[in-house]
Amino acid sequence: MQDQRITRACAHCKATFKAKLSKVANGRGVYCSRRCKYDGTSLAGGNAGKTCSVDGCERPAWNRGWCRMHYARWFRKGSPADYSPIERLCSVAQCERKHLAKGLCSAHYGRVRKGGDLTTLTRNNSSNPDRRFFDKVDRIGGEWTHWLWTAHRDIQGYGVFSWNTNVGMAHRWAYERFVGPIPRGYVVDHLCRVRRCVNPRHLEAVTPAENIRRDRGHTAVLTRRTHCARGHLFTEETTLYRDGITDCYLCCHEVSIYQSRVAEGNSSSS
Repeated sequence: MQDQRITRACAHCKATFKAKLSKVANGRGVYCSRRCKYDGTSLAGGNAGKTCSVDGCERPAWNRGWCRMHYARWFRKGSPADYSPIERLCSVAQCERKHLAKGLCSAHYGRVRKGGDLTTLTRNNSSNPDRRFFDKVDRIGGEWTHWLWTAHRDIQGYGVFSWNTNVGMAHRWAYERFVGPIPRGYVVDHLCRVRRCVNPRHLEAVTPAENIRRDRGHTAVLTRRTHCARGHLFTEETTLYRDGITDCYLCCHEVSIYQSRVAEGNSSSS
């Protein structure tokens, strides 16, 4: 059987609520919520049953004779009647911009995040591609070691660099900037085989075919072969080219003869 409820007024906020008869019989059910119980007992102290001392405010007193709202105004502004919004400014001297985070405005906060110093103007690097390029390169090892790209890279591992509204490969930009223009139809090969490296000393402009031959993949291994699996030498007469891969004409001819004989044998037996 459910406990019956009766309607009564809260001892703190005077709002009506329904309390259980069992709690009222035990001396409980005085407050409508936990917040009213908290405000009306421990924190309210001598303000229990009183209203806010500010003229025109009928909210229950919470602390120092004020309600929660006026107490918060006094705590932040120094006066319970001051309700003007808080306009926090940048803590840097002679900066009147609005506060964003950590006591700084958006401009100074961006400098601290990127450069670590309030005097570092990182946003002006866009007009200097060389400076932006070297800010993204790790050259700790020296001029002859790898220059590892620390910024964005594509899915194949090559660095991506943007300059003067253009976007391209970082190693190609480094070659054109420090070595010279790339011939038409050529690609830039990494002599060090490290795709992140943008050191112009480790780059060379070669043809796509030469770039494939220098690779370590399966296709590159097949293109570098001088003999087939059966020992036939690859010459102009005995070499077939299929999608850039060399194949032995003699082996293919023998396979075709064998397949034709097998087909003839199957047709005669049937």
